Amino acid sequence: MADIVTFPPRPMRTTARLPPLPRLHGAVRTRASLLAAGFSVLLTILSFALVMLVGAALLYDGRFVSLAPTGLCLGERACQLPGTQPLRALLPMQRDMLAVGLVLLSAPALMVLAHLRGLFRLYAAGIVFEPDNVTQISRTGLWLLAYAAAPILVDLMLHRAGLSPGGNWFRVDEIAAVIIGLSLLLVAQVIACGREMEQRRDLFI
Repeated sequence: MADIVTFPPRPMRTTARLPPLPRLHGAVRTRASLLAAGFSVLLTILSFALVMLVGAALLYDGRFVSLAPTGLCLGERACQLPGTQPLRALLPMQRDMLAVGLVLLSAPALMVLAHLRGLFRLYAAGIVFEPDNVTQISRTGLWLLAYAAAPILVDLMLHRAGLSPGGNWFRVDEIAAVIIGLSLLLVAQVIACGREMEQRRDLFI
């Protein structure tokens, strides 16, 4: 009579489960999401304000918005300063240049907010030290440099249009923007180099 050979049952395969993320990770992602939402709200408000100011520079002829030596003034009292002239007294070309100047001054700040929002959205999604993060940080730094350079260009443009006495471009925040912008560019390069070193190390393991 033939012997019956019995085989031991196969062990059940268990799927390896990753350990749960620490509470700190979840808290950081939540805060990053809140910051991204805050940047979105701020970006919306400032964009709407820019549209209103550009519209006023092009179309408004009332007494509540005028051009002062230091820029646009809002309100009837503020618009009574010496050297202030109503927008209706400007030539159409001057009003166009004023609108362009407003856009050039405001666009870099809006782009900085937009890239900061994009960066914190990545953090909220759990994406850290990736090429997308490096890109957002680098672009934030570049737009900060543009923010520092924009007043020089706008002052020269408005001076040639007869809207500014010239020499009113220097501000302390421009120096801060240059320092922070260059620092962010360096931080982005450091992150990119660290990621490259880690990838090379993984290749040899």
